[in-house]
Amino acid sequence: SAFSLGRASALVVDVGAAKTCAAPVQDGFVLSKSVRVSPLASDLVDRHLEHLLETKLLPQLAREQAAAPAAPPAPTPSPFPIRVLSELRARGDEAQLARLR
Repeated sequence: SAFSLGRASALVVDVGAAKTCAAPVQDGFVLSKSVRVSPLASDLVDRHLEHLLETKLLPQLAREQAAAPAAPPAPTPSPFPIRVLSELRARGDEAQLARLR
C-alpha cells in the first residue's frame, strides 16, 4: 500500500488471480470514483501460457526430437591431471612432464 511506503499519494495496483484493481490514493484517501477493475489477471495469463505451450512449443519440441539423430553417449569424465601425468610417466615422456611442471 502507499501508506506502508510512506507515500500520501500514489497509484496502488493489485494484481490477483481473478482480477486486477488500480486505485488512486491522494493525501491518504482512495479516490473511489477513479478505481478501475479489470478481469485481466494472473489466472488469464496462466491459461494463455498453458495454451501457447500446448499448441506451439510442445508440438515443435516433439517434431525436433523426432527429427534429431540419436546423441552419442556422453564420455565418462576422468580426473584430468592425474590421468595425463600417469600416462606420460608410463610412456617415459620426461620432456612433456617437465613442460607441465
